[in-house]
Amino acid sequence: DISLSCFERALELADDGNMADVWYNVGQVAVGIGDVSLAYQAFKIATSVDSAHAESFNCIGVLELRKQNVEAAQANFATAQKLAPYLFEPF
Repeated sequence: DISLSCFERALELADDGNMADVWYNVGQVAVGIGDVSLAYQAFKIATSVDSAHAESFNCIGVLELRKQNVEAAQANFATAQKLAPYLFEPF
């Protein structure tokens, strides 16, 4: 699959400043293909690389909500709101 090789290359070239964004993009593609487990892992990695990656916290919140984990979803949405009040998704 060409997208996998592209992401492998992106991860090889990524530095601390953009590594979280690459993992976020991996998560978005995983959501798109229906691999929720990979998406969750990718977003968690993104937040571990950059603890201020609000977009990933928002996506984790969405995935938690899909799993009926309302409290975990709310916590992730609150974190995303605090980190990036300009985002409209977590509100």
